[in-house]
Amino acid sequence: MILENLFENNINELLALLFAMLSVLSGLSIYFVLAANGNRWVKTYYEFMTFALLPLITFVISKVIASNIALSLGMVGALSIVRFRNPVKNSFQLVMYFLLITIGISYGVNWKWSLGITVFTLMLIHFSSKFRFEDNFSLDESLESYSLNLVTSTELDHLITNRFLRNYTKSEKNTNDFEHNYTFFSNSKDDMLVLQKKIQSEESKNIKILQINL
Repeated sequence: MILENLFENNINELLALLFAMLSVLSGLSIYFVLAANGNRWVKTYYEFMTFALLPLITFVISKVIASNIALSLGMVGALSIVRFRNPVKNSFQLVMYFLLITIGISYGVNWKWSLGITVFTLMLIHFSSKFRFEDNFSLDESLESYSLNLVTSTELDHLITNRFLRNYTKSEKNTNDFEHNYTFFSNSKDDMLVLQKKIQSEESKNIKILQINL
């Protein structure tokens, strides 16, 4: 009986370690698919660590409080004082954080749900990126010091993939008459000046407004 209990405990500990590793891998797989499909807001050290650690943290919490009601209530009280001081940039980013938490908790309860939602999310991100959404969308709205605002008469594809782009908006002024608004940010004044000169030389006929804020 003692050997059976010891063996069972060892198996449970190994499974817990496996699911902990899978929770990290699930978070990182979503991170890399987001980055590979043009979501520039994830391409920072802090987002990388968030996607790696958030599922693991929630998995550990779910395992610790799983069979202890008193500890569960204490943990809820402790976690209630935690606040995110950095505002979430957009609703999609908030959904991703909630997804990471869900993955971590699910690995502690039923690993099939975690794998299922991870695979579904990866497929959804990959295939939805194939569509071009023309509506207003916002990228990483950061607080860099230097910005450049550009309004053009036609969409410039090469600017959509520019590493300094933080916001792009397409608006209709009249029938079949659109304005394309680009906002670029950088910590470097020189980068903004180089970008301004490049746009002026290459796209002068399409420019309606080009304003740099230094």
